[in-house]
Parts: sequence; C-alpha cells; structure tokens
Amino acid sequence: MRITCHVKPRSRKEEIVQIGPAEFEVRITQMPIDGKANERLIRALGSHFKCAKTCITIVSGHSSKRKIIDIIA
Repeated sequence: MRITCHVKPRSRKEEIVQIGPAEFEVRITQMPIDGKANERLIRALGSHFKCAKTCITIVSGHSSKRKIIDIIA
C-alpha cells in the first residue's frame, strides 16, 4: 500500500489522522534533527497499521513534511 503523509513534528501529542483514502496527517513529538523524526514516524505508522517497522519505507520526502510511504504487509 502506498500512502501520503503530512508530518507535523514537535507536536504536543502523537496521533495519526486519516484525511483521505490514502492520505494521513501524522503528528509526532520528535524534532526533525538527524532523521530522528523519520524514525519516529516509521515507529508510529508501524504501531498504527500493526506491522513491523521493517515493512515501512519512505519513498520520497526524506527532508520534507510531505512524504510518500510504502507499507508492505
């Protein structure tokens, strides 16, 4: 499955909200320094979709707030 994520780092709480068929807004508390926010995003998505973090890949947008993500179940 391929999804689009709008990531909001430095949020007060972590949550994932679906805003379209394959579009999500992901709020994470981690600051975007040295890829830490991307790591936290992958862990949050793994928990949300109940899959291992090794099944989740950021296809594009590594340094952007808008990311395209592949999830292999």
